[in-house]
Amino acid sequence: MIIPCYDNLWLFRKCYYVQLYSLSSIAMPANLRQHLLREAAGRPIIIDATSDPASPVDMVDILNRHDIADIVTVMTHYRDFAQQHSGFRWYPSWILKAISTSLQGAHPMPTQIWSQRSHRVSCLNRIPKLHRFYTFYLLNQLPWFQEVYLSFGGFDPLHNNKTDHADYFSAFTEKEIQWFQQHQHEWPIKHDSAYQWADFLGQHDPFTPAYRDCYANIATETEITVLCPTEKTTKCLRTGVLLFAVAMSGHMQSLNDMGFDVDYQGIDLAYDTVEDWRERTEACVAEVDRVYTDLPDVWLANKARLQYNSELFVSTEFANSLLTDVQDIIASPYPET
Repeated sequence: MIIPCYDNLWLFRKCYYVQLYSLSSIAMPANLRQHLLREAAGRPIIIDATSDPASPVDMVDILNRHDIADIVTVMTHYRDFAQQHSGFRWYPSWILKAISTSLQGAHPMPTQIWSQRSHRVSCLNRIPKLHRFYTFYLLNQLPWFQEVYLSFGGFDPLHNNKTDHADYFSAFTEKEIQWFQQHQHEWPIKHDSAYQWADFLGQHDPFTPAYRDCYANIATETEITVLCPTEKTTKCLRTGVLLFAVAMSGHMQSLNDMGFDVDYQGIDLAYDTVEDWRERTEACVAEVDRVYTDLPDVWLANKARLQYNSELFVSTEFANSLLTDVQDIIASPYPET
C-alpha cells in the first residue's frame, strides 16, 4: 500500500518554498523581490506563514514593505482571512501534519484506546495566553479541579521578569489578578510526563495519557478570534476524546462542516455560539462542570461518533478536502514510484 505524505516540503516540492521565519536570514531584505525571483527561476513562489506567530496582519505588512504581493502565494491557517484576501490560501498545516504523522505510524494507536479510561478531564497548556489563564482560573474554582490532568508549562512568574507578563493579566478583574498573585508559586505545572514541551513529536503525540486515558479534553486553542484548528483539536479527534473547545466562536460547528460529528449526545454546544471570549470560556467550563460526573457514561454513549471521527481523521478523502485551496500548486501527496 502506498501511503500519502502530507508534508509541506513534499507537497510543495515543485514550487520555490520559503518559510516565513527564514526571510529574516536573507542578507539584503530590501532586495527581497529580486532575490525571490532569481531563486525561484520561474517556479511558483510559496511563503509558508502557518506557524503560530505569523498573524495575517504581520504577513500583509511584509508583502507591502518588500513589494512582493504580486509574485508570491502565502499559505495561512486562518481560513476566513484566506477566503477574503487574494494571494492567500488556506492551508491547515497543523491538521495535515497530524494526519501525515498518523499515517506514517510515528504514533501508533494503542489497542486499549476504546476501553475504559482513568481520568475524566485533561487540559494541556504551553504558551501563555489570556484565555488559557482564564480557563485555568475557572477550573480552579471547581470542586473537582484537583482531578484534572493538567499542564501549564510556559509560565513561571517566580523566575521570569514580571514586566514581561504584565499583559497576560490585562483583561482580568482585580479579584482575579489577586488570585493569580496568590497562586503564582504553582507554575509551571506538568502532570503529563509523556507530554514533552521541547520535543516536537512529543508535543504532537496524540496518545499521551492526557488523551489516551481521559474521557474529555478542554482544548485551549491557539486563537480565539479567528478559526485556527491546531494539534490541540486534532489530538482529540484522533484519540476519541470528547472535545470542549475554548476557541473562536463557531469552532465546533466548523468541525461539523469539515465532516466530523461533534454534536455529542448529552452535551450542549450552545457555548460555541457565544460571541464574547470571556463569556464563551465561562460557558464552556460550565458545561464541562454540568456533565463532569457523568462523563464516562457520556463518552460511552458517543463512542460510535468518536470512532467515526478518529477514522475520518486519517482518511485520504478528508486530507484531500483540506488541500482544495492549494490544489493547483501542490504536487501529488503520493510518493512517486
